[in-house]
Amino acid sequence: MMIILPAVLPLRADSIYFVIRVDDIFSSSTSYGAATNYNFERAVEAGGGKVTYVTIPHRLIEWHNATGYLTRELESSILRGHEIAQHGQDHRCDRCASTGHEMFCATYNSGFTLSQQKNNLAAGFRLLRDTVGVIPVSFVSPGHYEDSVTYRALAESGFSIISTTKHPTKSEVYPGLYNLAPNEEFTWLIKEPDYNTKLNAALADIDLRGPEQGYYCLLFHDPFIRPSYENGIVVRWVKQLMDSLNVRYGGRIVYTTLTDAANKLRGITTIKDEGLMPELFSMSEVFPNPFNPETSVNFTVPDYSPIRLEVFDITGKSVKVLTDDYYHTGTYTLRWQGTDENNLPVASGTYFIKLSSGSMHLIKKALLLK
Repeated sequence: MMIILPAVLPLRADSIYFVIRVDDIFSSSTSYGAATNYNFERAVEAGGGKVTYVTIPHRLIEWHNATGYLTRELESSILRGHEIAQHGQDHRCDRCASTGHEMFCATYNSGFTLSQQKNNLAAGFRLLRDTVGVIPVSFVSPGHYEDSVTYRALAESGFSIISTTKHPTKSEVYPGLYNLAPNEEFTWLIKEPDYNTKLNAALADIDLRGPEQGYYCLLFHDPFIRPSYENGIVVRWVKQLMDSLNVRYGGRIVYTTLTDAANKLRGITTIKDEGLMPELFSMSEVFPNPFNPETSVNFTVPDYSPIRLEVFDITGKSVKVLTDDYYHTGTYTLRWQGTDENNLPVASGTYFIKLSSGSMHLIKKALLLK
């Protein structure tokens, strides 16, 4: 039996949701170039955890990603249940050209208009959609600079989660925009002599603040560029930290993504029959692709959920809704015959098939050739 509840069941007083937030995917501030985040991600997975990658969208089309390996890494991470959060558009200020902020100019202590901020958000949103096929719902401001206009721009652009220290955690900073603030970072420029000191400090801080808050958001930075990732210190450190947490807390520590933790803490959750539930909300690549006259897509539903599968053209205009209904746990296949809502054939070209369920969104490209 599966029971849907309107609110999260209370954790034990000493239990916590544990979030691993990794900021600045491909920072432009150094020349280091680790080839992969594979070891870090697998170390987190070995401890039962998930990663929220706070991604600078523009890096996906810069020289850093000339070979496409960052795109492939993030696509793989998404399929494994990790999260992509948006980190501005390019982490650069349009007013002073600083790479230390974007949504608010710290150099001149001045903000940007609503339309300017929404345009930047939309540009970053499109890059993440078109490169790695996700529509992000969580956001971290570049340089941690933002203002009240930023919050309105985020809410009106479809974001539901922000992670900022500018407002009280576990609260709405704007109607519909919920804040889950980060806690501490212990591995910034970590070296071997600091290893045990940093580890013990992290465990003490998690023990102190985690149960009180009901969650802990641990920060990391720049996994593709920092030497401490290349030489393995951070990978060993996070593995030892999670091993220690698992011994201390056992099943009382719940590893999750930033968005999932925020939704659970704000009361949006379900209780699932684990014996029947596939692990991930997921969507396959469309097949065949390119196609003519029809293509199909498989998607997996982890629990009884509202599902909307919709086709959009290259301009973002809705072409056809393939389904908009509730689905039970399982894997399903739907076909698109290359027609619009009136069942008339559409033109050759690129289309996007978007799968939505609550705050979760996945997008795949389809190319119709005639």
